[in-house]
Amino acid sequence: MNCLKKVFAAALCIASAMGALLIPSSPVSAEKVYDGQIRKIPVYRKSLSENEKVDCMFFDDMPEIPYMAIDLYYKTFLDGEMTVKKQNDGKYLCTEKKNGETAVVDINADTLTSDQLVLFVSTPVRKSEELGAAVGGPELVTKTVSVKSDKMPEAVTVNYKKYNIDIREKDGSIYFPFASLSDLFGNTDMLTAVYRNDKIFFIAYYSDINGGEAINKKSEIPDWVKKGYRSEQQTEFAYN
Repeated sequence: MNCLKKVFAAALCIASAMGALLIPSSPVSAEKVYDGQIRKIPVYRKSLSENEKVDCMFFDDMPEIPYMAIDLYYKTFLDGEMTVKKQNDGKYLCTEKKNGETAVVDINADTLTSDQLVLFVSTPVRKSEELGAAVGGPELVTKTVSVKSDKMPEAVTVNYKKYNIDIREKDGSIYFPFASLSDLFGNTDMLTAVYRNDKIFFIAYYSDINGGEAINKKSEIPDWVKKGYRSEQQTEFAYN
């Protein structure tokens, strides 16, 4: 009996060793595949009576959370052009067409990395004035003539996975939650875009960005405030 146990144990060791030779030491990363539908969402800029429409992606597993392609957001709300090119292992290179600033989006790691993040997220209007993402306030109490740095910028990685925020790819486009793009490209000096009640309100203080006056953030109360109830999916996403 002891001999049989030893023979069986030896056979297991050999099988394990052979299995180790057949199985790769590190798994090959596979890009996530999601189903979803494009919906055209009204965008209000100058007034609540005039609107355009923009494509938002609603994925089947997150039907209450609007997503948007990063290059479409940049074109629609920052009036600039951005190219998105697939690299490898789930990485995509995003390039601001006019000035050349870049960022690498990793849809597997849910990260965005840029060597020049301040300029990458700045509006083309401000970059054309060589001001970068300068903050002076809409009242223009002070006027910034130029901005210079005394050292080279360091690479910055925005880790969305840390906050359970998922970056997704579909049909060659890179999709972020709409709110995440608004956070990434907006600041107190220039603009923000708010999704509320199946509408998008574009809030900007400068006419050269949105061509009109700012829309009051309180122009429409969210439905969930009126109902006194927010769904579990909306609550979790808002918390993240």
